[in-house]
Amino acid sequence: MSISLLSRLFLLLVSLILLFGCSKPQWEDFQGGIHLVLEVESKGSTSVDKENTIEISNILEERIKQLGIKHRIVKIIGERQLIIQLPKVKNPSMVIDLFRKSFLLEFKLLDDESPITTQLPSTILPENEEKFLKQYVDKIPETDEILFGKIRNKETGKITKQVYLIEKQSLMTGEFLTEAKVNIDKRYNEPYISISFNST
Repeated sequence: MSISLLSRLFLLLVSLILLFGCSKPQWEDFQGGIHLVLEVESKGSTSVDKENTIEISNILEERIKQLGIKHRIVKIIGERQLIIQLPKVKNPSMVIDLFRKSFLLEFKLLDDESPITTQLPSTILPENEEKFLKQYVDKIPETDEILFGKIRNKETGKITKQVYLIEKQSLMTGEFLTEAKVNIDKRYNEPYISISFNST
């Protein structure tokens, strides 16, 4: 794969759940809520360690936040087990479905050769996203789609959306990924995602 091709790849989504998943959640009533027991298990040849379990725990906690659940207890037991207690949640199936939802890592090409590219703004405000999509839905090629990246201004905290015109067809998926983790760039002290692929 050429460097120029790699430079055009757009990383849609990275989740360690591609490499490590959780066993089927076991739940029971807990103080008017639910008590979940999960075990981290490898989906490939990579072994599971405490660091993987911590990362999975952080991912699941973020998913719980998405539901607006404020009261939660997330504990790590040993190397691989997770205990999650949600005292005020009445609907366990809603939480379990959120945990089971799988994320897909896809590599897709930016379509920077389409004539519509010159008409698209580079960024928009988040509140204009729906209106923007309606405006361009009939103008983009059938083989493309518009996706957004979130940009936060470090000084003001203001959020804008980066506009990407992406080819719908995946160039490659996460099945070839062997490792994904967050590292810190020593020059700029910024986090970045480090990924490794198998020999295929």
